[in-house]
Amino acid sequence: MEPKKEFVYELKSPLQYAKDGEMKDGKTLTVSAPTNRVMKQVAFIEQEYEKSQIQMMANFKHAVGEQGFSDILKNRGPGEGSEESSQVNTSESVIKSIMAGGGDIVKCYESLKEILLSGTAQRPTCVADDTVRMTGEMYSDISSLDCKFLLGEYIVNFIIASQGD
Repeated sequence: MEPKKEFVYELKSPLQYAKDGEMKDGKTLTVSAPTNRVMKQVAFIEQEYEKSQIQMMANFKHAVGEQGFSDILKNRGPGEGSEESSQVNTSESVIKSIMAGGGDIVKCYESLKEILLSGTAQRPTCVADDTVRMTGEMYSDISSLDCKFLLGEYIVNFIIASQGD
C-alpha cells in the first residue's frame, strides 16, 4: 500500500466552526501526511502500535503454545500473510489492537492532537470542509468516537501504509 499525501475523514458527528461570521457544521476533515515537524509524535504512535502488535502475537503464541503457533504459521493458506491480506486494517481494528496489546492509547490521542494542530496557516495539517484550519477549540469539540476513528485512519493511511512489505 502506497502512503497517501492526505486522506479525507467523514465525521460521524458534525463539527461546528465559524466562517465569515456564520456557524457552519463541518462534515469532513482533510488530514495531510506528516512532516518532520511532528516526527516525535508520529514515532510515538508508531511505536505504540508496533509494541501492541508484538504483545498480541506473544499473547497468542502463549495461548496456543509453541508447537501450535508454528503449525499455524506453517499451514497458512495462499495469500495469508501477504500484502493483500494485510490490507484488512481498519481504523477500528487498529485502535482495538493498540488497546488490547497494552499500547498507551491516551498518549496516542494526545500525539494526534499535536499533529493535527501542528500545521501553519500556509500549510495546515488538518482542515474542516476544505476551508478552515483545525484549531484547539475545534479539536476539543470533535466527538470521542470521531477522535478514535480519526486516530485509526491516521495510523492506517500514514503509518501502516509507509511500512511497505
